[in-house]
Amino acid sequence: MILTFARGETHLHPLDRLPAQERPARLAQSLWVDLLAATPDECALVSATLGVELFSPDELHEIEESSRIFVEADAVNLICWLPSFEADVPVNLPVGLIADRNRLISMRQGDFHAFRTYAEPRRRSGLPRVDTAADMLVDLLDTIVGQLASTLRMVEQDLNALTTEIFADGESTRIGLRRAPGRRRRTSFRDLKGIVQRLGRRNALVSNLRESAVTVATIIPFIINNERHWAGPETVAQLKLIGKDIASLRDYNGQLAAEISFLLDSTMGLITIDENQSMKFLGVAALIVAFV
Repeated sequence: MILTFARGETHLHPLDRLPAQERPARLAQSLWVDLLAATPDECALVSATLGVELFSPDELHEIEESSRIFVEADAVNLICWLPSFEADVPVNLPVGLIADRNRLISMRQGDFHAFRTYAEPRRRSGLPRVDTAADMLVDLLDTIVGQLASTLRMVEQDLNALTTEIFADGESTRIGLRRAPGRRRRTSFRDLKGIVQRLGRRNALVSNLRESAVTVATIIPFIINNERHWAGPETVAQLKLIGKDIASLRDYNGQLAAEISFLLDSTMGLITIDENQSMKFLGVAALIVAFV
């Protein structure tokens, strides 16, 4: 699918809604061309119409920094990794960005939340503030960083809930058949196993967010150092601010990773204690049976 965003508009529009003969003109006047799981024919149309060489599927998965960020034909070519939540377990998928004086071109295989916000007409109200390709790129990066921050905040809230479950008071004062008000039941062995699984999923997500933050942090100084002639001082200042936000998110990510490690060690310790208590009970029961 090809999505386009022209100057003066407020959101992305699918190109296939236009007649075939009008599509080249629409591409030529677009400020942002977004290729979402585009077919080879769609990629060929964009490449031929705009005279730009797009990333191949293999190039999008390059891991060397020199292959992920470079300048070619006065355009910056950038590849970053963003978390996709389309599957049960979030995975990182590559996103290719090509920006020059005229437009921004993005290539992606996943429906990322940061991009999805631009497909909604309510994304912005009033006059649009994006008028250049540099502004569009900065706005997109800012949205990506905001989504990373929101996801980390969600992980933190889930870890707080897990902390309460893991370290809940196990001694319940019973009144009849009911627990005393304000007291929690002891976390069972089965609950602890479920907590380990949840911690494992959160650890995978935090690792993916860390990788994503690293790739975004890498491309920002590259843009600043190589595109001052078209980015402008105001855009450069915004990029530096986004870079500071990414640095703080990486510190935040490290704190969450340490908390997950602590909770995982604590949970495994509780499981070991439960197993030892069960073995002691079985040993005493075996002795009683043996002497009866």
